[in-house]
Amino acid sequence: MILAPPERWQRRTLAASPARYFTLNGVTGWQPVGADLPAGAIDLGVKEGAWDHEHCELCQARIGPKDVPDGWVDPDDRWLCLDCHARYAIQHDVSFAAEA
Repeated sequence: MILAPPERWQRRTLAASPARYFTLNGVTGWQPVGADLPAGAIDLGVKEGAWDHEHCELCQARIGPKDVPDGWVDPDDRWLCLDCHARYAIQHDVSFAAEA
């Protein structure tokens, strides 16, 4: 993920969106609207605005309207916070290491 070309990442502002809730074996879960329910799950319906944040894949920081609204997302819908993107996803010149 981090070694992918920088153009793979798109800066995005996360806006709350609907989420489908379900219960499976007594545990409540949620997922994006349109995704197939897990086998045996009971559909509890869609709640508007319930998908209100994501987590940074590296540090687990919250990204969303109530937290830090902007982050970086790749085509696989994996999110990085602004700090982790700057630290790890942007290619840096490390040629100085070869000079030693």
